[in-house]
Amino acid sequence: MNAIILGLVFGLAAASPALAADAAMPTKAPAKTATTTSSDGIWQFTYNEDTRYFSWTSTRGYPNTVTIPVLPVRAPGSGSQLYVPVGMQLVGRPNDNYKVEFLSRSGYVSSRQSTPGANGDVSTTTDTSVTGKVTYLGLDGAHPFVSLAVNAPTGKSALYGNAAFARLDSDLVDLATFGEGWNLGPTAGVTLALADNAVMSLGLGYTNRGPYNREGAIDPVTLFQGTTHIDPGDQITPNVTLGARNGSLVVQGSLSYVMETVTRLDGADFYRSGPRYIAALAAAYDWTESFSSTFTGQFAHSGRNKVAMLGVSELVTEAFDSNSNIYKAILDLTYKQGNLSIGPTGSFLFRDHNAWSSTAFQFLPAKTRWSAGGAAGYAVSKEITVNARVERFWAHENDNPQKMAEDLKIGNSAVPAISSNAWLFTLGGLARF
Repeated sequence: MNAIILGLVFGLAAASPALAADAAMPTKAPAKTATTTSSDGIWQFTYNEDTRYFSWTSTRGYPNTVTIPVLPVRAPGSGSQLYVPVGMQLVGRPNDNYKVEFLSRSGYVSSRQSTPGANGDVSTTTDTSVTGKVTYLGLDGAHPFVSLAVNAPTGKSALYGNAAFARLDSDLVDLATFGEGWNLGPTAGVTLALADNAVMSLGLGYTNRGPYNREGAIDPVTLFQGTTHIDPGDQITPNVTLGARNGSLVVQGSLSYVMETVTRLDGADFYRSGPRYIAALAAAYDWTESFSSTFTGQFAHSGRNKVAMLGVSELVTEAFDSNSNIYKAILDLTYKQGNLSIGPTGSFLFRDHNAWSSTAFQFLPAKTRWSAGGAAGYAVSKEITVNARVERFWAHENDNPQKMAEDLKIGNSAVPAISSNAWLFTLGGLARF
């Protein structure tokens, strides 16, 4: 396990800035993917696939601000999402001085909302990302690296008609959107050995985010739905990661800072996201040869955005902060006996107030979310491992009219407090050759 966590230290610093900035904490602990190879020119290929099924119900549909005449205020919401991500990695050392890595990710998603008046579904492949990385190992105590991440728009960015309702709450499912444009993300950095049991990785990434189309407004006369052209802002991301090992304990911490340029909507300046700070902590401890635990935590903070205002030629800083602080934590306990690993898992998420996602173009309600479940893995052979996972989620939105009415002691609101429940079922496997 210690080697696995330390391997994550190197991976974080080389990640695409867009991924580092916008990816939410996964609903499970990082996959235990071996990437070590010998230095005699042998390459190792790893294939990883997960089938994830989410099913949720809520006291209202999503978004809860939807205004459709046929949608009753108290209509309960429900939906599901089938997500099948696939990853392939090739790692090798052509000689003692170089390590080369290639990684490709894609998948398939089928997302559906069954809320009365807000029914919508979509089935599509996801975008495809390809990353290449080269690390120079010829220096003692310092390993510089360069990488290039490319996002290919093989997914679906524009959802016309009711299909748009298939975009679900990203706090309840893995995918909130299903495609964007071409992205190019070069990164350069260096991994430094601070001591025999401590390393530090420094990286600087730039992501050029290409334009893409989203569905536009519906003309009230012709009922024709137009198309909106989005040119998202580019991102610059410096980051630092520290990792250390002390006996059975392995700890890593990382800090990223994301700066973003102006996003344009149909050719006009629309907004500029505020600077984002993302701090993460991961720790693993082997209590015995059979029992271990893993903890991962994340904190994200965003500054105020600059937005377009009618009659003003330049973007101005928003009067009210439309971003939120996000706190996330995951705890896994694992008992291993022979080829079988099994144990409980739990997570916690707190979004301190309502926010607007600049990447998903979605409203994200303030909420508290808990989950509990179990995970199991079985090594079929040295090359093949299968895994399964079941989790139950409980979410309660913190900012809504009912809560405000109660706080102001003015009785009941027309909109009740909103709570949601969800299930996650995962079945996957990993193969190394």
